[in-house]
Order: sequence, then structure tokens, then C-alpha cells
Amino acid sequence: MHMRKVWLCSLLLLLLVSSGALQAMPERQSPQSAVQINQDVERIFQRAVSHYKSGQYDVVEYELQGLLNIYPLNHRTTAIYYLIGRAQYKQKKFGQARETLERLIKNFPTSAYVDDALYLLAAIDFEQQMYEDCAKKLLTVLNKTDDLRLRDRVRNLLFPLLTDYIPLEKLRALRQEFRTGPAAADLDLALAVQEFRAGKRDAAKNLLQAWLSSNPAHPLKDVAENFLARASQVRPKKIRVGVVLPLTGYFKQEAQSLLDGIRYALLEDPSARQLGLELLVRDSQGDMLQTIRTAKELVNTEHVDAIIGELESDKTAVIGALAAREGVPVIAPTAKEVGLASLEDNIFQMLPDIAVRGEKIAEYAINEMNLQSFAILAPADKYGKNMADSFAQTVDRLHGTIVAETWYYEQATDVRDQFSYIRKLGLRKMIQDSILAENPGLPKGTVDSLVAAVEAEKRQALLQNEENRPLKLSDSTAVPVTSIDGVFLPVYTEDISYVAPQFALYNIQAQLLGGEFWNDEETLDKNSRYVSGVVFPSDYYADPTDRAYIRFRNRFRTKMGKTPEKLEIIGYDTMRFLLSVIKKGAGDRQAILSGLRNVRVFQGLLHPYRFDEKPRVNSFLHILQYQNN
Repeated sequence: MHMRKVWLCSLLLLLLVSSGALQAMPERQSPQSAVQINQDVERIFQRAVSHYKSGQYDVVEYELQGLLNIYPLNHRTTAIYYLIGRAQYKQKKFGQARETLERLIKNFPTSAYVDDALYLLAAIDFEQQMYEDCAKKLLTVLNKTDDLRLRDRVRNLLFPLLTDYIPLEKLRALRQEFRTGPAAADLDLALAVQEFRAGKRDAAKNLLQAWLSSNPAHPLKDVAENFLARASQVRPKKIRVGVVLPLTGYFKQEAQSLLDGIRYALLEDPSARQLGLELLVRDSQGDMLQTIRTAKELVNTEHVDAIIGELESDKTAVIGALAAREGVPVIAPTAKEVGLASLEDNIFQMLPDIAVRGEKIAEYAINEMNLQSFAILAPADKYGKNMADSFAQTVDRLHGTIVAETWYYEQATDVRDQFSYIRKLGLRKMIQDSILAENPGLPKGTVDSLVAAVEAEKRQALLQNEENRPLKLSDSTAVPVTSIDGVFLPVYTEDISYVAPQFALYNIQAQLLGGEFWNDEETLDKNSRYVSGVVFPSDYYADPTDRAYIRFRNRFRTKMGKTPEKLEIIGYDTMRFLLSVIKKGAGDRQAILSGLRNVRVFQGLLHPYRFDEKPRVNSFLHILQYQNN
């Protein structure tokens, strides 16, 4: 059973079962705060407990907050604070729950609920991926509580946390902080298990033997004996896979989601254990120097056979360069930089690079939608340039026409000049097309002269209306531009809400084409009157009615305690891509690298990964259309 599932199931059990303790546990407040039983308070409190059991957590919070306003100090004060905290936790109001529980601990340090409050604070830390803080709180409760029931619950949650979520170096630091009491023994066992998982079997064996000698009646004795038996076995050939992700830092949530998908792929496939596959997870901290140190350690000291990581292209490139020296394959699950895979022949990109994205939407527009003429408005950054260049080059290759290409800068909310420019060139093309339709075969110079003459005449007519007043913009855009078949807007999600209305204002009657960042239903819904019909590429699409996806989603929820989304599925497919080669007999670096290079098409959960068009870069994309909400 996966450790996160153990955590979540045990926590659920705590929050469901222990509600009875609210009524049974006596208050132990200081003499100064001791008060007599208030029957009105008791009645409202018991009603709140009943509401909590029935899942009406918002009602519980409202009732008990009101009770504290009327009776701030009563015989149930700390129980009320604790139950409010739990109700807030259940509603995922983690910040408010933390404040409530910390107030309970600070103001009523002798209450019987202090340890339970600390335990719930640890659960909040875990939800917010503050794993070290979570461990410290659980270790503190383990050392100070006299409640055997609570101690057992803490231990069941603490051990998988220490072995699965706390890095070895931080685990050693915790052992220095908690040198005595029950916490010390649990930390020693976790250290032994982590040494075993790091491949240091002899060191783990010695630690486990010493631990069992010192803790013959410990509740985790069976776990220690199991690991000792495994450490004592003749070591089989291990296939070691390093995973480098920013598990702390700005992208820690994304990294954890990807890691959950990787781990689930191993849990789901029993042959991974039979093959002796070992996962070595390392935290890059989102830092380049730490990424370099980690990659060197995995390649040269841990002797891994393959590496998965990092999230960002620049860090993936560094890992790829370091690993290439020793022939270690590197699978990049999310990096999209153009040219990344071409830096070294050991790098594999699971997501299409930016150039592929621009190319595919252009191919679809011309080959499937029969569009021929295009305008482009893109952000003036590296992403926008790559998308626009790839799109334009593909249009040229397929004998289409780029009528206009223009740019906008970061945080610019006014793009009227850019659309005015597109409209101007579109009108010019309309005049040109009209002249050529009436006079086919006219020389280009003659056509250009006639276009200039017509434009001058129209400009003069537009300068004034019948009352000799300047013409308004709405009047000047009354004539629709019909000479542009498609307008390509590879803009960011946050830019859609101001780009789309301004596009509509300029009356350019063209098919709207977007980039990958258009795949955001909430944003599209807000701007549906302007963007209905837009077509855009996406590397992710999960059909909610697909039976295979539904079965996967339900299994993942059961084992991992969460609903899989894009990054979980990418992690899952990445690990299965690697396993597909290992299961065919590749057992070392060179064999795995050779096997991966020979993969042309790999069938993922939701779609194929195609490596047959561009070396070691997946070129499969969904083409999506948003229409009428």
C-alpha cells in the first residue's frame, strides 16, 4: 500500500472516529480558568457534535463561533476550539484552522486537547506539503502524549512520512533534534529503512539489528524484521532510476504531482518489483547548483541507469549534459524548449516542443480547415517568437501566405495598434485581390500602384463624414476584412481576456487560432462571445466519458488519495515509457538508452507518444475546438 494512502486513510479514520472523544474527554484547564458546567453551552456543543458527524461542517463552525462570542470561557472552551479547528480543516480552510488550533495551544496549554490539536496541525502541514514541519509536530506529540490511542495513530502516520517524504539529510537533522523518548526510536528505524532504500544494505542491516535489540517490544517491530530480512538477502541486480524534481521551492506542487504519477506507475505494475527496479528521488530545490550536484551524485555515485527530470528546460539540459558523459538516458517529462533533445543524444522529451506546437496548428489550419492566408499576433518573448516562427515557416512550406505579423510586450493590455495594423494589411489585400480578379496577370508593380491609389482615395473619404467631423473607430471598422482566413494568437491564458475583445472590435472576419495556453475552459467561458470557434493545440486532453480513463482515475484515487490531473498522468506515462524498454530486457544504461532510441510510437494512457517525426521529441498533439461554451 502506498504511504500517502496510509496517511490519508489513517487521517480520515482519526477525523471520523475520534469525534466521540470530544464528549468523553474531560477538560484540564488551569484553576484560574476553571468554570462550572453551563447547560446552555453543553446543549449547543452536543448539537454541534451531531452536526459534525453528519458532515455539516460550516454549521458547526457558525454555531461554535457564536457560542464563544457569548460564553468565551466555559467548561467546553477548549473542546469548542478544537471542534472549530476540525470543522475548518474539513472545509479546507487550512489557514483559519491553523489559527484556531494555535490559539487553543497558546491559551490553554494544559488542556487535554493540546496534543490532538498539534496532531491536526500536522495534518494541515501535510496538506500544504510542509513535510518537515509535519514530522516535527508528530514527533513532539509522540514524545509528550500519555494517550496510547493517540500515540498509535501518530506512529501509523509518522513512519511513512519519515520514509517517503523526508530526505535522508533532513531525517538525520531531526534525529539530532529528538534525541530521547519514543520519537528517537521511530527516527532510528526510519533512518535504517532509508539507508536500505539508498542501496546501503550492510549499513541498514547493522542499524536494524541494533534497533531490534534495543526495542524488542516496539509496535513497529514487524516492520523492522521485514526490512532486516530483505537487507540480509543476496542482493539481486538492481535497475536504478533517478528522479530529479523541485520538491521544495516554487514548483513543489507540480513536482509532487508528477512524482505521484511516477510512483503510481510502479505500484500498478508488479513486474517493476520483479525486475528489481529502484527509484532514487532527489530534490533539486528548483536551484541550478543543487540540480548539478544532484545529477553528479546520481550518475557517478549512485550509478543510476536512467534519470527522469527536471521540470524546467534549462535544468533538464544540464542533467542531460552531465548524464551524457556516462551514457545515462534522461527523460524530460515536461520540458518544451526547442532544441533541447538535440543538445545530447541521450535526452527524450515527452511533451512536444514549442516548434512542434506552432507547426501542428499551421498544418491543421491549412490541410484540414483549408485556410490559406494568415495574420499573427504573438507575445514579444522567446515563447511567442518560437511559436510565430514555427507557424509562419510551416505556412510557407505548405504554400500559404502570412499577410501580417506583429507583437505585443509583457503586461501590455492595449493591442489596438497591432490589430489596426493587421486590419490595414487585410484591407490592402482585399483591394489587391479585387484588382487581380478583374485583371488577372497584371504585373506586380502595376498592381501595387493601383492598390496605393485606391488606398489614398479611401483614406481621403474616411477622413471626414458628411458633417465634416473625424470618423469614429466604429465607423472605420464597419467594413469587414475578409481577405485573411485565419488569425493566429499564441497568447498566454491571462492575456486572452483583453486580446479577444479587441480582436472582435476590428471586424476581421477570420478563423481564430490559438496556442496551448488557450486550453482553459474558465477563461474561454468568460470570453465566449469573442472566442467561440477558436481552434488550438494541446498536449493534454482527458475525455471524461472515456471508460479507460474513468477506470484509471478510480484506481488512482483509491491508491493515491487524490484525483489524477495532467501532471500525474504525464508522470505515469513517463514511467511506463521507461518500463516498456526495461521489460523487454534492457537492464543497464546502454541497453536502456538504445531501447529508448528505437521507440517510434509509445501508447500512453490518453494518447500515443510519437517519436517518429522528430528524433527523441514527442510530436503528438490534440487539436481542440471551443464552440458555444
